[in-house]
Amino acid sequence: MDGKTTRACLVKMKRINESTKVFTVESLAQGGKLHPIQKAFIENGAVQCGFCTPGMLMSAKVLLDANLHPTDEEIKTYLTKNPNLCRCTGYINIIKSIKIAGELIAAGEGHSELESEGERVRSTQLYRHAIDKVTGATEYGADIKMEGMLHGKLLLAEYPSAEILNIDTSAAEKVPGVAVVITAKDIPGSNKIGNLHRDQPTIADKKVNYIGDSVASVFAETPEIADEAVKKIRVEYKVLPGVFTPSEASRPDAPIVQEGMKNNLCNHALIERGDVEEAFNQCEVVVERSYTTPFLEHGFMEPESGVCFKTEDDGITLLIHTQTVFDVRSWIAENLDMPEEKIRVVQIPQGGSFGGKEDPIFEVHLALAAKITGRPCKLVLTRTESLRIHVKRHPTWMTFKTGADKDGNILAVKASVTSDTGCYVSLGADVLANMVLFCAGPYFVPNLYL
Repeated sequence: MDGKTTRACLVKMKRINESTKVFTVESLAQGGKLHPIQKAFIENGAVQCGFCTPGMLMSAKVLLDANLHPTDEEIKTYLTKNPNLCRCTGYINIIKSIKIAGELIAAGEGHSELESEGERVRSTQLYRHAIDKVTGATEYGADIKMEGMLHGKLLLAEYPSAEILNIDTSAAEKVPGVAVVITAKDIPGSNKIGNLHRDQPTIADKKVNYIGDSVASVFAETPEIADEAVKKIRVEYKVLPGVFTPSEASRPDAPIVQEGMKNNLCNHALIERGDVEEAFNQCEVVVERSYTTPFLEHGFMEPESGVCFKTEDDGITLLIHTQTVFDVRSWIAENLDMPEEKIRVVQIPQGGSFGGKEDPIFEVHLALAAKITGRPCKLVLTRTESLRIHVKRHPTWMTFKTGADKDGNILAVKASVTSDTGCYVSLGADVLANMVLFCAGPYFVPNLYL
């Protein structure tokens, strides 16, 4: 705006007058032709999920308007100062693209023709989706609008471990503009979700096991009304002892997290080959160490979002940025007691995921709301809600003993790995299996106990 990078979401319209010059990412491409900055970003792999791309392009333009030959450090400083964040590229290709764009502009290159579907310009990455991302045409979940759309808000658990004694939604239902308040009693089917095991309540009605469990949801005419109404839902809890680490969970007197289980062990994996103890006796060098890794947030740029609507054949279509479309369809079918052929799940563009969008979040809430109201329903999480709900990469506690001969050949590896999958299996069993498989790295080791 007026030649300066500006956060569009913070600009009030009263700041705009007839003399204000506003330039957006949609303005970069002119007459069906790509700006050199857009072309450089596509050709050099700076466009991936695309969620940060509009901001990066506009920042690049303002920088290059002032300096066509910025150094790497000048570009880094500029993007840090603004700031613009990216999770996909590692910034290397973004910096490279900005420098190349400056060289193209300095050489007098103007706008380039958009390539047709399937054509390429020095890169396999120039395709329709990339063009949409650099021209601002890509629609993410939060961008989708439909006539008569309702907006949803989740009520999440107040405690990491508690029994639900009562849920009172009466006050929320009376808020003007509220279309429906959904609890577990509205689920006609199983009320169970999960990837490897259906061990998580779709909507908790008896017990909550972590602060990301959903207890209810509200769908209303506006996001503001939904937010107001969800705060009026009253839940009576009986707080229970929690289990927060594998060492706590493995104690003989530890509370059992999953009802019906004998203990808190999710999975045990073992690989055994040869005789590790005898092999260690033959080793020139034996190294034994313990290591830990922490919980890791996947850090995708776009919080979870999606839209669901009924179809003419009394089915439903869900537009969502999930990594597990067929699992989502199964969860909805089982919970809504519907045949899978009546359910269509469309994977829409997603602003990053990195494994963080494999688990169930609010898909059934959306499907239920659309089914009950007959209207399109939309849910967009805040960043805080996203961090609270979606599961993290597993923290681990590891002990490795490795032995090698005098020539450096690894003769034996003995390892113990404990992983924390949280209160639900999620993909924890498979993750642990992979950890065991990769304990010896890329090497053939004749003696293993993992």
